[in-house]
Amino acid sequence: MKKLIILITSALLLFTAFSCKKDIIEPDTDIENPVDTTGQDGGHTPPDSLDSQEPQPQPPSDKRITIRPVIKVGQIVYDSIPVQLIVRSWDTKNEMDYKIYYLPGPDDIYIPAKGARFHFTINKWGGQAERTFTQAELQDNASYTIGLQIEPKKIKSIVEVKIVEGKNTPLSKTDYEYAANGDITKRTIWGKRADFSNYIMQTDLFAYTNGDITSIKSYDEGNKPVKTLTARYDNQHRVVALEEVKGLEKISAKAGYFLLDTYSGNQQAYRIDVQYHLENGKYTDYYSRKMAAGRTIYDIYASHNGGNEEGYYDYDNSLNPYAHLRLPELNFSQHDMHNRTFPRKHYGHGRPEYEPYDYKYTYNPDGYPKELLTKYRHTGSKMDAYTMRTVFTY
Repeated sequence: MKKLIILITSALLLFTAFSCKKDIIEPDTDIENPVDTTGQDGGHTPPDSLDSQEPQPQPPSDKRITIRPVIKVGQIVYDSIPVQLIVRSWDTKNEMDYKIYYLPGPDDIYIPAKGARFHFTINKWGGQAERTFTQAELQDNASYTIGLQIEPKKIKSIVEVKIVEGKNTPLSKTDYEYAANGDITKRTIWGKRADFSNYIMQTDLFAYTNGDITSIKSYDEGNKPVKTLTARYDNQHRVVALEEVKGLEKISAKAGYFLLDTYSGNQQAYRIDVQYHLENGKYTDYYSRKMAAGRTIYDIYASHNGGNEEGYYDYDNSLNPYAHLRLPELNFSQHDMHNRTFPRKHYGHGRPEYEPYDYKYTYNPDGYPKELLTKYRHTGSKMDAYTMRTVFTY
C-alpha cells in the first residue's frame, strides 16, 4: 500500500512540471546571426549602434588646381588671354590619357586622382611651353604658372590704301629699320604725288637712353628738320613727360599713373591722366585713359574750348605690333597690347567729319595682323564714307 502511494505522488509531480514548462515563452533568436545587445551595464543597446567594423579608407579624390598661362613677347607680358591647354596623364600602369582645355585666361581644372604624373602643354602664337608634375607635387587648390617666352616680330613695312566706292588709291608706305639689338632706329614714310610717283613725306630718327626712346627727330624730303619729340620716363619705364617742338610751336604733356581696383582681371587696372599745354602754354587740355588687361576700356579728352570726346572700346586677343615698337606718342596709344575692334564715341561741342566704326583683321599664324580693313563714316549722318586698307609686313 505504501509503495502505491509513492508511485501516485511521483506521477502527480511529473504532470505538474510538464504543465508549467509549456507556459514559458522562448526568445525569437536568429540562430545563424546572433547579436548580443547587452551593454556593459546589463542594459540593451540598439542594434544600429553596434557597428564594430574598422573605418574603410576613402578613395583619393580629384584635385582642383589653377593654371596661369603667362606669355612674354619681347618686353610685354600677356597673362589675361585665352590659350589652349593639353594635359597628358599616366597612371601607375603607364597608360596615357589626355584632355584639351580652352582657358579664357587663368582658370581652374581638375586633375584625376588615378594619374601618377602629368604633362602640361600650352601652344600660343607659334610658341610652346611645357611643365611636368607628379601627383604628389600637385596640391589641391594651388596655382601653377606655365610661362612662355617669344621674340616679337618687328614691322618691316606698312602700306595704306584708301578705298572709295571700290576704287583703290595708294596713300602711303612706312618702312622701319632696326639695330642689331632690335631697337628701332629709323622710320621712313613714303607718299604718292598726283602723278603716282613716290616721295619721302617724313623721316624719323630715334635716340635711346637706358633702353627707352628719349628723342624722335623728324625731317622732310629735303632733310630739313620738321619737328622733335622728347620723352622722359619714370623708373618703371613709363612715359611721364613729352614735349613736341614744331617750328615755333611747342606742345608739352605731363602724365600720371594711378592704380584702380574697380575692374577685375589678372593684370592690374590703372588710369593715365595727362595734362597738355598747347601753343607754348597758352591753352590747357586734359586727357584720361583707363586701362585693364592691356586694353583701353575708356578714355575722355576735354579741350580748352569746351569740347570733349569720350570713347569706349573693344579689343581682340591678338598681338598689337605697334605696342612692341614702344614708341612714345602724345596720345599714349603705345599702352594698348591688343588690337582695337570696335569703338563707341560720344562728342560734345564739336565733332570730326569722319570717324572709324568698324575694324576687320586678318591674322598670321603668329598672332599678328597682316591686314586691316577700317571703315569710316560721316560722324553726323552715320553714312559710309570710305575704307582704309592697311597691309603689314614683318
